[in-house]
Amino acid sequence: MVDGRHYTEWPDPVAALKRQGKLDDALRLLYRLCDAAEAESAAARQTLAPWYFEQAAIVERKLGNVEAEIVALERYAGSPWAKRAIFDDRLAKARALLARQPDHESHSVRDADEDGGNR
Repeated sequence: MVDGRHYTEWPDPVAALKRQGKLDDALRLLYRLCDAAEAESAAARQTLAPWYFEQAAIVERKLGNVEAEIVALERYAGSPWAKRAIFDDRLAKARALLARQPDHESHSVRDADEDGGNR
């Protein structure tokens, strides 16, 4: 549940926030929905709904946060309840885009997460 509503009741409000250009608000809501989807998926031992993670990745990209886009996609892929390989193409494209950015170091986002970002 998110704000008293099941997480599956939120796609239209998320889409409305995106249409209104309220991307930061949409993103905050999407990450709360990701949390709720993960919790229900684990409790029910069922497939994790990918839409919320994909939308978070899309918004992160629109905001120019390619590293955060990758983290959102990897978060989904790292779940034992994820549909396998669902975002492989998008993840590969995001990683390639990040590697082409002039200020990007040669380590991966996952490497930075594992050492607390201390590079």
